[in-house]
Amino acid sequence: MRRSRPSPKPQPSAEQKNKQSSEAKLAKAKAREREAIATLREVELGRKRGQLIDRDAVLKRFAYVVIVLKQRFLLLPGHVARSLVGLTEHTIKLKLDAAIREALNELADERFLDKLAQDG
Repeated sequence: MRRSRPSPKPQPSAEQKNKQSSEAKLAKAKAREREAIATLREVELGRKRGQLIDRDAVLKRFAYVVIVLKQRFLLLPGHVARSLVGLTEHTIKLKLDAAIREALNELADERFLDKLAQDG
């Protein structure tokens, strides 16, 4: 007894292949669009909740802090120099350390940080 061979599956036409390809591309594009919309909504929700802040605002505030820090440190020699005349090396180191810590503490002070937040 002979077995009959199954007939080969008909090959899709070029037009059908193009249609399938277009449908697949469209489905992928729609999926990317849905994903992008979901991401944008998450970002917006994060902003509303205060979990995200604007990059430019952060850079602006950081630049402000760097400028204030630079100015404060550049003023140190003028403020401290006269009080160091005739002191021992150890005492000079202690006074310089105290002046630097004072400058850093001023920048860490809540009033400075509040001003920074208001100016932002």
